[in-house]
Amino acid sequence: MNLQYLAYFAEAAETKNMTKAASRLYVSQSALSQGIKKLEAELGKTLLIRMKNDVQLTSYGHDILPHVQTILSEVKKIQTGILNAAEKNALHIGSTDMASLRYFGATLANMISNLDLQTKTDIFEKLQDDLIKGALDLIFTDVPIHHPMMFCSYICESRLSVSIPPHHRLYTKEYVEWKDLDRELILVPDDTSFMISRIHETEKEKNIKLKRIYQKDYSIFINLVYNTPYLHFDSTIDHIRARNAERRDAVIENPRIMTKYYAVCMKNKLPQMLPFLTALQKYYWDFEEETIN
Repeated sequence: MNLQYLAYFAEAAETKNMTKAASRLYVSQSALSQGIKKLEAELGKTLLIRMKNDVQLTSYGHDILPHVQTILSEVKKIQTGILNAAEKNALHIGSTDMASLRYFGATLANMISNLDLQTKTDIFEKLQDDLIKGALDLIFTDVPIHHPMMFCSYICESRLSVSIPPHHRLYTKEYVEWKDLDRELILVPDDTSFMISRIHETEKEKNIKLKRIYQKDYSIFINLVYNTPYLHFDSTIDHIRARNAERRDAVIENPRIMTKYYAVCMKNKLPQMLPFLTALQKYYWDFEEETIN
């Protein structure tokens, strides 16, 4: 049973309003509604009666609500204990590309206070060697690792998205396709080499031409995102999407520009690394659920 769906139900039951519940949970209303419907389908019972502006509990929903609240309360205690334990540790992480290191490092720093985070980028062979020697605690990779001494855990899937300012002609378009971007001026973070090469391949495949502006300095890139009318490319796991509410984000579907990320640690360090893996998976699995819906 999905804990997120239980939280959706509990919040809707408390606020008695889907819009308020979605706002308090920082998810879209459609994601909230779909999550509750999936929970109802799993239970085989209707939990909420949906009216024009409000919702009411069914008798079954009223009966199970206290149990759901107890479950969520216990889960919160466990998560708090995990994060408090993690706060006492320093963490050394590595990746082959700066972009993923930035994403995952920022997520951990935001979720775990007072975290002493050290990062390193290098070729995978050197990162793996540092992991075995104990110089690194976690490494992030886009290829699952099968090693008898290592534990490999799926973290998230990253897709390419384009961020569109309100004035742009594509802002009101429900679905944005590659052909819509032909001749458009687009800002691209220059530390995502995998993205740049795959965008170039897609241009040839789709017979389109993009006018790209590369920016390697990430602080300058963010400033341009906030203060210029450019379209910009980024990954669906980047935090800019959540912060820049005035822009509309559209996922550009192309299997070639889709990356699955994995976290790898030594098996003998798994008990110490579990809090960090749990924090990452909770954040990105919830985020993927919202993005898909």
